[in-house]
Amino acid sequence: MSKFQRLFQLTFETRDGDKVVLTNPFTMQFNIVRHNLSSASNANIKIYNLGLANRERIFFNAITTPEKFLHVELRAGYEGMMPIIFSGDILDAQSYRGEGSPNFITEINAYDGGFDLAHSDSNRGEAAGTLRVNAIRNLCKDLTHCKIGAIGNFPGSYARQRVFAGATKQLLEDETGGNFFIDNQRVYCLKDNEYVEGEVLVISSETGLLGSPTRCEMIVTAEMLFEPRLKIGQVVELVSRDYPSLNQLYKVIGIQHSGTISDAVGGKCKTTVRMLYGIQNLTPVESES
Repeated sequence: MSKFQRLFQLTFETRDGDKVVLTNPFTMQFNIVRHNLSSASNANIKIYNLGLANRERIFFNAITTPEKFLHVELRAGYEGMMPIIFSGDILDAQSYRGEGSPNFITEINAYDGGFDLAHSDSNRGEAAGTLRVNAIRNLCKDLTHCKIGAIGNFPGSYARQRVFAGATKQLLEDETGGNFFIDNQRVYCLKDNEYVEGEVLVISSETGLLGSPTRCEMIVTAEMLFEPRLKIGQVVELVSRDYPSLNQLYKVIGIQHSGTISDAVGGKCKTTVRMLYGIQNLTPVESES
């Protein structure tokens, strides 16, 4: 697989309920931040020189239309391998041309699960004897635009009836001890030692590692050529000639993709991956979607 012939496909909903799909040869700049926190991951995407009709269709502002949910999905990668690197809802989308510039830029800001985190409420009761993990699963279902990704081991049951009422985000934080996050419109409830089963990617100079990794307390950070297959909560293997004491399996807790994809102009794309250091006995959890 060549890491130099980059491709993308951007799909987003419009106010009239239609969809717009954009691909190469348009020029796209992007900065995507994904993490395992209960706050929403985010994306900033810029498309160059759309036609007037599409610029007007794309315009949107969720602050003035808070009840409206418009989905956006970005696939990117290389020939034969173009996974979803961001799926979320649009916060705002606008087009502009700077003074003296020949280029019209359409800029989209979006949040992963942001609509559900801001607007979802739960009002349900769980009978005495209900397993805690089942109550957590039911709360996840109250995030109406998200699917369940994976739920780990949350032992115990309720001795008496348990009533859940209020913001779903806060209820999930309380029940999981803060161990829940949304990634690409999927809800995950995983403790630090739990990871989502799947392919174990190797991060090395042969697969695009740039320079040496760094460590700060419990976080190991590595920069590499754009790697769209990475997911939050998966396990990767780090192989560094410069810092061999860090070579081991890690759980991914943060991903940042940034750069330019264009047939017309040059531009770099890179991925910064943050991994959790020092966790022993990593335990796999089966994905539910």
